[in-house]
Amino acid sequence: MRGAVARFLLATGGALLAPLFASAHGTEFLLGKLTIAPGAMRLELTADCDANPMIADRKEAAEILPGALQIQIGDEAKPLESLAPIRLEDRTKFDESAPLPPGAFDNSIDHQLLTAEWQWEPDRKSVRFAVPKASKHDVLLWVVDTGNPAADPRWMVLLGGDVTPEVMLPVQARGWRIGPAWMLAGIVSTVVLAAGARRGWRSARKARGASADERAVKASG
Repeated sequence: MRGAVARFLLATGGALLAPLFASAHGTEFLLGKLTIAPGAMRLELTADCDANPMIADRKEAAEILPGALQIQIGDEAKPLESLAPIRLEDRTKFDESAPLPPGAFDNSIDHQLLTAEWQWEPDRKSVRFAVPKASKHDVLLWVVDTGNPAADPRWMVLLGGDVTPEVMLPVQARGWRIGPAWMLAGIVSTVVLAAGARRGWRSARKARGASADERAVKASG
């Protein structure tokens, strides 16, 4: 049933967003920010340790955040730590880029927030995320594309058992970046060419020497 509610929220877009957060003050959700850049991705998941009634304190938040969101690969959901190690950071201000209506949070005062962060290099053209089916911690996830900073962030509310649509990733221009395999191939090619050049130079030298000997023989005769 929770998944059905999530799909309803996504279908109605922002129509339900304002009353949804007016009642929850933006604290009953975990706030997930996915930042996309060529060759890099960063996911930040933030919990309000003070005002979220589902979280007792910072210690409990630190236990919840690592498993609150997962990476979906095919039909299998994997922990985010399979992509990158987690980093926990204490914060006092909400992210201003969050797609929340005015009054959802007050950044003129300090808050007790805990943010889990993962950063990695993508190895696929798209990515999906999932909230574990048994989770009671809903996630407001929004996407920030650094390649299009003027665009409004795409957002979705994920409840237990929900999986995001595919988030397409920009293709990174490889340029002249040299990896270990190409470097090794280049070294081998250089050695082979150098050896071939040396053999050719020796053969030419021998040929010139033989011609000189022949000329000397004819001159003496």
